[in-house]
Amino acid sequence: KSDAPTTVEIEIKAQGDGQGGAEVTVPTSAVESAIQKAQEEAKRNGTLDNGIAVQVSVAANSPDIDSLTVNLPKVTQEQIIDNKVQTFALVLERPDITLSLNLASVQEINRQANADVQLTATRLTDTASLSGEARAVVGDRPVFRLTATYRGGQVTDFGAGSVFVEIPYTLQKGELASNVYAIYVDDNGKVTYLTNSIYDAKRGVVMFTTNHFSLYGIGYKAPATFSDIKDHWAEDDIQFVAARGLLNGTGNNQFSPDGAMTRGMFVTALGRLA
Repeated sequence: KSDAPTTVEIEIKAQGDGQGGAEVTVPTSAVESAIQKAQEEAKRNGTLDNGIAVQVSVAANSPDIDSLTVNLPKVTQEQIIDNKVQTFALVLERPDITLSLNLASVQEINRQANADVQLTATRLTDTASLSGEARAVVGDRPVFRLTATYRGGQVTDFGAGSVFVEIPYTLQKGELASNVYAIYVDDNGKVTYLTNSIYDAKRGVVMFTTNHFSLYGIGYKAPATFSDIKDHWAEDDIQFVAARGLLNGTGNNQFSPDGAMTRGMFVTALGRLA
């Protein structure tokens, strides 16, 4: 996009421990070099006002890594903050997930921890520890535990900041992209469907934004059974808004896709969005 920040990539490799885990530290010198390179490139292109971003792509030396810890040193956090890096993204090859931290989230992490922080993404290969509700929703789809810890504590939330999460996913037979969700599972095992999530069919990823780390996965809701939307040009979009409870149709198992939206329907949809 024309207003996108100038992004520079850092590539590092994680060494598996042979037991499904791996740990890697983001090199301070590499971040410093990437920031400088991004600033110089933005200046050349006249896009300094768009800001800069750093992407750390972590390759794996083994396909058997289910849990990866990325150590983010305190000095690196301060580099990001001092240079106003708009987005600090971690693209993890194993387990397969992308975490993009905005500047406000790094500031909050730094404020709470005031120390090196370990960002960990663990893909659950065994869902037996999940609640019955969570197992029923997730099925055999991906589920991750995300944590941000430091010596003596854990970052519980990102305050005014947020993390943009992308989880690769291939639609299962019969699934509609419009009805795929990201879900959040709380400490009591209760499942919340994240209505701000979406499945990008072109890229094959589920995307959502969160202001805290916890247990996240991919769920699916059965499509609505409106009798008058089959093969309609807006069928997928109707399923999307119906699955998220924004519009529930006009009654008698109908959506009336070619009808006009009343003021009452419009206000109801806005209220549910809010």
